[in-house]
Amino acid sequence: MRRYRHAIHIRQWGIHRARDEYSSYVHYVVCYLEREALLAVVGPTETARIFTFWRHDHYTDIYTAVMTDADAIGEIVTQFVSTPQ
Repeated sequence: MRRYRHAIHIRQWGIHRARDEYSSYVHYVVCYLEREALLAVVGPTETARIFTFWRHDHYTDIYTAVMTDADAIGEIVTQFVSTPQ
């Protein structure tokens, strides 16, 4: 994911991000996929409630970015990450 650094900005001093740059990029993908799965299973209202909790609990920078920039992150995931259908 490092080669896609220009696509997602990793804050160097975020209060809650993964332990290093690589892990942060991985967690952008994981959190985006969590969002997509929740949307499919519980719908947008419950997904928003869960993500609101998570963004104040852990990986706050990452969950906030996924909530606010889901379309941009989704484009990157769709283009560069192989996911099961």
